[in-house]
Amino acid sequence: MLTVPLVIYMPLVNDAVLLAEANNNSELAAFVPLLKNFNILECIKNDYCSTTNLKYSNEEAQRVSSLMEFNVLSNKDKIIEAIVWKVDQLEKAHTPK
Repeated sequence: MLTVPLVIYMPLVNDAVLLAEANNNSELAAFVPLLKNFNILECIKNDYCSTTNLKYSNEEAQRVSSLMEFNVLSNKDKIIEAIVWKVDQLEKAHTPK
């Protein structure tokens, strides 16, 4: 178990439900105007988010990075819970029986 890393997968999504709930959260409300009409998958297919685009304007970079930051902050309790679980597993493995 010690050799198995903790992997936290963050999907590339703009969750409309989370975004709607963000209006009521002072930590997340600032992200709403940036992400409200942002479809990351459409942007990847047809716009500046494509893998081959290596040059972003400040606004484009802000929008893309805000999506990741929003998703991390929206799920921080789950992320912390997973990290605590892994630390607990490591502590149990190192505790003499």
